[in-house]
Amino acid sequence: MSRTIDEAAARIEETSASLRTFAHLDEADLQRVKVGRELEVVLGLIPPEVRRDTQTRVDVDIDLVVACDARALNQAFMTIVRNAYEATNGSGMVTARAQRQAEWARIEIIDTGCGMSEDLRARLFEVSPKRRGERVAAGFGLPAAQSIVYRHGGTIHEQSVLG
Repeated sequence: MSRTIDEAAARIEETSASLRTFAHLDEADLQRVKVGRELEVVLGLIPPEVRRDTQTRVDVDIDLVVACDARALNQAFMTIVRNAYEATNGSGMVTARAQRQAEWARIEIIDTGCGMSEDLRARLFEVSPKRRGERVAAGFGLPAAQSIVYRHGGTIHEQSVLG
């Protein structure tokens, strides 16, 4: 019993540390952060019930540093990464890449999901109600992520092949 409590306490402490890193509490709005580290933290926070049997591949330039609002950037990463895992429907692969490309940071989240129809792709960054099982969600995630990326002077694109 004591061992189980100790293991649970260790997991809680680890999760708490990850959440503090993710939220960048008590830090300035703009700061220089290692993008690869931020992606790794976000990947570690995806709940097992979302990740399920989906494999994860991480290919990051660990020294890639950008000046950003880390809280906002992590919010965008979390939305995009979670959508990638959900798209795989519990199997397949999600790949997170962060590489320097000339003066830019190129960040890619790639999944092996079933792809999107042209209609869905056309509305991907629009605020719209979405059904999630019995619930209806507001659908602010990707539009908010797009706004965050734009505020940082970046661009966001999607590519998809149905099937």
